[in-house]
Amino acid sequence: MPSTNRPAEAPAKASGAGVSGPRERTRRALVAAAQEQLRTGGALTVPAVAAAAGVSRATAYRYFPNNQSVVLNATIPLGNDPLPAADWTAAAGGEPVHRGECEALGLT
Repeated sequence: MPSTNRPAEAPAKASGAGVSGPRERTRRALVAAAQEQLRTGGALTVPAVAAAAGVSRATAYRYFPNNQSVVLNATIPLGNDPLPAADWTAAAGGEPVHRGECEALGLT
């Protein structure tokens, strides 16, 4: 007869639910830095995002193996939650420019 005095197994966490360990915080910091680089027109490279996130390049390369993955991670979340249209304005050539850049250049 099997023993019934075994401790109950902990329920498995739902995928992504409640994840807040150091790896997840680092990933979120890198993605936020990549999105900020995109928003401000900064370089979308692994070293630039690492510097903006305050982590080493080696750490950033563990999450983003190349510059293309930086671009991908910066833009995918925007499909669900795009940057507000109020932050962008059309330049003379029709290209959108972030409002902060226009103000910095005295164009507003």
